[in-house]
Formats: sequence, C-alpha cells, structure tokens
Amino acid sequence: MNTSLADAQSATSIPAQTANVKATVPKSAKLNRAPSPKVKQSLPTEKTARIEAPQTSARLQIKSSGKGKQESWTVKTTTKPSTKGSNQTSFRVRVSDVGFRVCLVYYDDEGKRRERYLCYLSATEWKQSKRDNLAMFVKRIAEKLADRTTKENADSEKLIALIHRINALA
Repeated sequence: MNTSLADAQSATSIPAQTANVKATVPKSAKLNRAPSPKVKQSLPTEKTARIEAPQTSARLQIKSSGKGKQESWTVKTTTKPSTKGSNQTSFRVRVSDVGFRVCLVYYDDEGKRRERYLCYLSATEWKQSKRDNLAMFVKRIAEKLADRTTKENADSEKLIALIHRINALA
C-alpha cells in the first residue's frame, strides 16, 4: 500500500518543465455542461423609448430616397407603420436650385394620389426642421403658406384648404 500511495503522490505532482502545458477539454465535455441561466434586463432600450415617446416631442421621422441626381426625403406624419395600400399623408422634400421644395403628398376623397407644392425652405431652415418635431415643422410650413396667400394672386381658397389639411396633422 505504501507503494501505491507514493505512486499516487508522484502522479499528482507536476514537474517544473511541464507546468506550461495547457489541458484540453474534449468537445463532448463542453456540450454536456448545464447552460448558465440568462438574466433578461428590464432596462428600456433606445428603440422602445422612441416608440413610447409622444409624437409632439419626437424628432421628425425622415426617410431619405435619392434617385440619381434628384435627392429627396419623405417626412412621415404618423407613427403607425405603413401597410400596402394604405393612403398615408406625408411631406416630400426635394433639393432644388433655390433651396428645398416641400410638397404635401395625400390622397383625395376619390382615392387619387395628390402631391401639392407648399413652399421652399432654405438650407438652414431644412437643417433646423430635421431637428424639430412634427408640430414645429407643420407650424413652419403653415406660416410660409399663409405668407403665400397674402403675396400671390393665386387661388387663396386652395391654399387655405392646404393650410387646414396641414394643421390637422400637428
């Protein structure tokens, strides 16, 4: 028995020259381990915080779409996801030689898609508008439309109808 005890002690001692050898664990041993429980954190992420925020304090939802030289942006007026065949009102902003041309895209009572010119924005106005919320953007566009009704000899009834349609979005 003394020899087996001495053999066991010598087998467990590690010589100095083999101390740097790494032991490899077979894959079967790794797979048989019990999985560690995953703890789900209940902290709100940016995505959930953005969805739960009211529309009046959220920034504009802008989707960029550039077709060749014609760069444009679509400004959503609702937080509802668009579905195929849904007639949602939005603003279309396009680059022009003067500034940024703003149009209102909507569907009339007959279901026909309309895109009406509203106003031009300067580069600084568009840059500021991208940081604003929808209510402030609508207010800026409505003010410019009101200026158009007083300055132009255009059909003021149509412009006033557009102002009412836009103010309903805010």
